[in-house]
Amino acid sequence: MPSSDPLLRLDASIICATLLKKASKHFPAKHFDRQSLPTQIVNFLIDTLTNNEEKFTLYSILIALGEAASSNYERSNDMVRRDILTLIQTCHTAAEGDIDIIRAIMRTLSGLFGQKVRIQNSLSTLPLLSASLHSTDVKTISYAAYAVSSLLENISREVLVADVTIAPTLTQLMLHPAKEVVTPALRGVGNIMTGDDHQTQMMINLQVIPSLLWLVDYPDKEVQKEAVWTLSNITAGNQLQIQAVIDAGVIPKVIPLLEYWKTETKAEKDLFKETMWLFSNICERGTPSQKRFILNEKMLEKFYELLQNHIEIKERSLISLLMNSFKNLLSEGLQTESNESTRILIKTFLEKNEVTLFFENTEFFQDFDVYDILDIIDSLNNNDTL
Repeated sequence: MPSSDPLLRLDASIICATLLKKASKHFPAKHFDRQSLPTQIVNFLIDTLTNNEEKFTLYSILIALGEAASSNYERSNDMVRRDILTLIQTCHTAAEGDIDIIRAIMRTLSGLFGQKVRIQNSLSTLPLLSASLHSTDVKTISYAAYAVSSLLENISREVLVADVTIAPTLTQLMLHPAKEVVTPALRGVGNIMTGDDHQTQMMINLQVIPSLLWLVDYPDKEVQKEAVWTLSNITAGNQLQIQAVIDAGVIPKVIPLLEYWKTETKAEKDLFKETMWLFSNICERGTPSQKRFILNEKMLEKFYELLQNHIEIKERSLISLLMNSFKNLLSEGLQTESNESTRILIKTFLEKNEVTLFFENTEFFQDFDVYDILDIIDSLNNNDTL
């Protein structure tokens, strides 16, 4: 990759050395701090990039710009003010397929879009990003996927309209053998499904749920969490989309993840939290038959067990999710369309557990909707049909 011309190689080395020298004024070189890159260095790099087409020099400057772009919002803004995207398009043409330069370009775009800087012509980069998603170089794919994921977080509808290949490509990349590709591809898919029901249905039609189900068993807790987060986005949709999650066999797969309330690691706690959101959405938005499905999975007992461990769970937002889910399942026994087996199931649960005493005697729950739950239990106990 380095140029055979020693003068040009020296020129590129001087650029990087100048960057490090200026940035290291207050920091030892071995502790180089990315956030020390000031505006004048960014301008210096862009000026040099504008007037130089030698590949090794382009590569060196793009690497530095990528570092600057990912460092903070202000550095990215400096680049936007200098019309960096037009310059990147020019560099891409000059690269003539050089994989190192293309990788450096993707690194810069990933940093820029990751800072959520407002860039009017950001969609103009989609052809470059889309092509790089099909690269044979893992890092190029990874950087491109991170850039696309950030765009989808901010302007998902516009991205999906501008390039109809983005969604199916990300869906395929979720099953890539490299974690550094799986992670941004999965985040991108999840960002699509934070949009409206139409976007969610589009991803369901692309068979995303079986891939997410596979990723629930991925040997990395962060990826597992992202997979469950994405599934919870689906259950935040309409009832047909909730049914798609149930039909795919997701519920039995994620129930064991609720055991992570016992752990102390952040990754496992986050996994527990996303799993609770998935169940909360179904208990809140599901049809009576979907709630009965959850009841038959013995989730009423599970939610009660978790509520009994409220001191260890600690986080009030999670307790609130648990309370609401528990309440919604209990109230299913009062619905006129509930079948006899559902009412018997709930009655059996209440007979086995002193639920009323537990809530009345636990001061912690007085700040929550505990009286709604107690009213439901009272109605259930006094209902002649129960």
